[in-house]
Amino acid sequence: MTEAPVRVAVVGLSGVGMVHLVAIATLGSGYRLVAVADTDGEAAKNVGTSFGCAAFTSLGEVIAAGGIDAVVLAVPPFLHAPMATQALEAGLHVYCEKPLAPTAAEGRALAAVADRQHRVLQVGLQYRFLPAYVQAASLIAGGAIGQVRRVSVTATTWFRPTHYFSARPWRARWATVGGGVLMHQTCHQLDGLISLIGRPTAITAQAWRSLHDFEVEDSVSALLEFGSGVHGTLIASTAEVAGTNRTEIHAESGSLVIDGFGLRQATFPAPVAQLAAEGQNDLATVPVRCGDLVVDGGQGMEFAAIVDCHRDFLAAMSAGAGPPRNHALEATRAIEVINAAYLSALTRRRVEVPVDDEMYAATFAELCAGRRTIPWAGGER
Repeated sequence: MTEAPVRVAVVGLSGVGMVHLVAIATLGSGYRLVAVADTDGEAAKNVGTSFGCAAFTSLGEVIAAGGIDAVVLAVPPFLHAPMATQALEAGLHVYCEKPLAPTAAEGRALAAVADRQHRVLQVGLQYRFLPAYVQAASLIAGGAIGQVRRVSVTATTWFRPTHYFSARPWRARWATVGGGVLMHQTCHQLDGLISLIGRPTAITAQAWRSLHDFEVEDSVSALLEFGSGVHGTLIASTAEVAGTNRTEIHAESGSLVIDGFGLRQATFPAPVAQLAAEGQNDLATVPVRCGDLVVDGGQGMEFAAIVDCHRDFLAAMSAGAGPPRNHALEATRAIEVINAAYLSALTRRRVEVPVDDEMYAATFAELCAGRRTIPWAGGER
C-alpha cells in the first residue's frame, strides 16, 4: 500500500526559504507543497500562485487552515525555537533552519518537545550530507586512516559586506541571531566536523570584531580538544575576502582533506609512529600516495545536500522509521561547542563542553543587553 504524500508548508520566503521550495519540488509526489507563509503577504501570494499552493502571512494561519503534516521554518533565528514549539505542539513535523536555538539548553528543550509529541524535528545543517563528508565519515569509521591525531577547520569563505547586516538587522544582534560567524555561518563546518569525529570536549577561543561595527563577532580563533586525545584548531571569519573552506583530518595511517566540496585522501607507506621510529634519513620526504575521492562540483553540490537533508526528513516521517540524521539533540552538539567558545572568549580561559546551562544563560543575557561585548581587534575602536 502506497503511503499518502507528506503535505508540507514553508514559512519564510526570503533567501533560503525559496531554496527549500525547489528542494521540495525536486523530491517529487511523495512530498507535496501545499502552503507558503510570509509576513510579506504580497510576496506570499505571488509565491503561492507560482507554486500552485495556498498562501498565508503567519505560521498560526497555516496551522489553523489545517491540511498539512509538516512545516519548514526558514525564518530568522530568534523565531526558530518559538515557532518550532508551536508547530510541534500542533502535531506537525518540523524541518527548522539552522541554528536551532542560541543556547544548548533551548536545543535540548526542543528535542524534548519533539519526543513528547512523537514528531520529527530535523535541523537544516546540510554539510554532513555533502558527499565529501559522507565518504570521509565512512573512511574514518572503517579505520582507513587509523587513529585520528589532529584536525583543523578553516571557514573563511563567509565574507559579508556591511549591507548584509544593515539589510537584515537581526543578523547583527545577539538577541536575534545568537552569535556571529561561529553561530550563523560556521555552524555548518563545525557540525560537519562533529559528524566525522565527534564533539570537542573543551575549547579555548578568541572572538573579536575586525571589520563589522555590530554586536556579534566577525572573527574566531580556537583550540579544540577531544576526549580521545585529538587536538585541533578552528578559524572562522566573515571579514576575509580571499577565504578558505577547508577541513583536515590527520591520522596514524593517512590524512583526509575536505577542500570546498571536494575530498582528497593521503595514504602513508606505514603508520606515523613506525615512520618516526624507523626513519634513518633525517631530511627525507615521506612518499605519500594522494588521490581525489570526491571532485568539487561547486554550489550545485550544496543544493543536492539540502535535497538529501529533506530526503532524510521525509524518510524519518515514515511509519516505524528512526530519527533523522540531524535530529534536535544531534544538532545541539554544535551549539554546545559554540556556547563554550563564546564563554571562553569572554572569560579568556579554557572551557569544557558542554557548559553549565545557567551560567551560559546569564552570559547570553548580558550579551543581549549590551553589558558584555565582543572586543575590537587591537582594542576599543
